[in-house]
Amino acid sequence: MPSDEPRRLALDIETISPELTADADPDWEDPTDFELAAIGFAYDGPEAGGRLPRTQVLLRRAPGSNSEFDLLSRIRTELWSYAPDEIVTFGGDFFDIPMLKQRPNLAVDRSDSDALTTDITSVIERADSVDLSDPAAEAYEYGVTLEDLIRKEDLEIRHTKFNEYDHDLDLDSIRPRDAEAAYLDSSDIPGIMETWLHARSDTDDSIGPCNVAATEAMIRDYIIGDIEHLLTLADKRPFNS
Repeated sequence: MPSDEPRRLALDIETISPELTADADPDWEDPTDFELAAIGFAYDGPEAGGRLPRTQVLLRRAPGSNSEFDLLSRIRTELWSYAPDEIVTFGGDFFDIPMLKQRPNLAVDRSDSDALTTDITSVIERADSVDLSDPAAEAYEYGVTLEDLIRKEDLEIRHTKFNEYDHDLDLDSIRPRDAEAAYLDSSDIPGIMETWLHARSDTDDSIGPCNVAATEAMIRDYIIGDIEHLLTLADKRPFNS
């Protein structure tokens, strides 16, 4: 017998901006300022049987537009597999969802770009969007971040600390100049992921020192930390109650 329990998918994308410096401010409404670099999923549905949501991270494999297209193709496969009734994000209506819809046609000029766009868009638009940034702003204040919300709703924040990984990255050269935190945040992702992508590539030159395996582990842990609370937060609405 079909279950009435919805298939819920939390997601969060990570991007790089190869044409911009670490200190440049991208135009957040311009998809040409970004490239898809990774995505994290947390899924919960009737077949989970009360277990913890399934989490998954997909990473781009190399620099270059063909690699971005490959990542988007793998995202399509997973979206069709999850077939969500709800898509839970923080700020996704503004950024994540438009990027997923628009980047296939911008990544590379291919005969199957339109089909990839159509497939991704159809899964997204069949699902109800639950963007937690809107109820968070209503409950607290405009500009509240996901980390703020996690803290305010009494959930545990798990920071991805640089000193816990043998990444070998030259952080001073790839982080924004005003970066001070001892842990990774969203502004660090472009420089770290670009350095990692070049370091693991067989055809592209390295752009800085990088322990590929340790850096990948750090990136994955950071992405999981970004999505691990989204479904729990969706259940806690209305916030500040």
